[in-house]
Amino acid sequence: MSDFHAARLSAEQPVVPAPGVEAEMDVRGLCVFGISRTAVEQGTASQVPPFLEARGWEILHVEDLSAGGTATNGIHPELWVRGEPTCADSQIAMLVAALSLNPSPPSAHQRAKYPNLDNGRIMAMLQPRFSDLHAQRQAVDPRLAATANADDAVTYLQLLMPGPMDDLRARIVALRNAFRTPQPVLRDLSRRANRAKVELVEHEGQLAVRKTFRSSQSRFLEREVAGRSELRGIESIPELLGHGDNWILTPFYDDTLRFQRNPNRLLPLSVAKASVRTAQELYRAGYFLLDFQPSNILVDRHHGLKVIDLEFLHRYEAVPDSFEQDFTLNGLPAEFTGDLPLGKCRTYATHWQPYVGLSLHSLLNDPVPVQHLKRLRYRLKRLTERIRRKAARGVGTISLTSPRPIDPDSLG
Repeated sequence: MSDFHAARLSAEQPVVPAPGVEAEMDVRGLCVFGISRTAVEQGTASQVPPFLEARGWEILHVEDLSAGGTATNGIHPELWVRGEPTCADSQIAMLVAALSLNPSPPSAHQRAKYPNLDNGRIMAMLQPRFSDLHAQRQAVDPRLAATANADDAVTYLQLLMPGPMDDLRARIVALRNAFRTPQPVLRDLSRRANRAKVELVEHEGQLAVRKTFRSSQSRFLEREVAGRSELRGIESIPELLGHGDNWILTPFYDDTLRFQRNPNRLLPLSVAKASVRTAQELYRAGYFLLDFQPSNILVDRHHGLKVIDLEFLHRYEAVPDSFEQDFTLNGLPAEFTGDLPLGKCRTYATHWQPYVGLSLHSLLNDPVPVQHLKRLRYRLKRLTERIRRKAARGVGTISLTSPRPIDPDSLG
């Protein structure tokens, strides 16, 4: 299965707005995704809406055009931004109208190639392999295309799906109103914002963090609320200051850790141990957290370590016999069917060990002097390997790039 690559977008042939389009309608973030006839005939098209929804899009409407022609009839096909089209796949047989409540500005590279593009999230949907859908449970190659901007999306909807337009307008207004933050926002703390936006606000004279979920992501909100309510005895779980239909409010903590994915900088040993203690406390309480990784913790000078994301918190149906079998750090059984983070499942070996320099067994059992020695040897061996690779390529300077994985316990 091939990667999705962006093809040409004709900037010289702008879409002419359809008659009757309301100029005052706020269509920011609106996009129409086109699915090829091949994908419809192969039965993979139905997997596109969940794929989009998991990556920051609200699905407004799905229209199957396969019985009555294709979406490219009467409209120049180059007006689509495409993911690796072929001649056979130039016919679009299904449309998905979707709204991004957090559109991102296109990068300079994207703007250079597609001057009409108004949302960087669009290209992000066309470029990755679809095999990571639901953490690589299914291999999907639905040949996506997309309108380049919101105005083009409105035009396509008017021409090809005129019936649902009034309902779509009402839905867009409702989604925007629900996602709006009522109090002044001091800072946007969001990262990818696939499921929720995160903002710094003021609450009763103190700084607080408000997390507002998209309407389709209510189950993640429910886990956040339930986890913070039922796990109040775990000190590293921030308290719940308040919650509503689609939001939670938690205290703001001043992060002194400021973790970055730099393979040349190990986490402080005390932070690594406190993190594993949190996983142990979750295990003893009957829970596991699938998105438990260094980027989802912070360390406050006064309040210690805090876990900031409980969206993938699950309760065990049957608690494993030992912590060594715990799902948080050791991976999932094949039969697990619950929500998973995008990409690989987080385990200690993949998401902690490169920044700790110790295996989980060593972190749990070795004396502290031995742990320090292993971490030192781990850093030295990684540095040596980088120097060797640079020398082999004839490069005079050392770039701090990610090395191949090393088993710390093999270092003696």
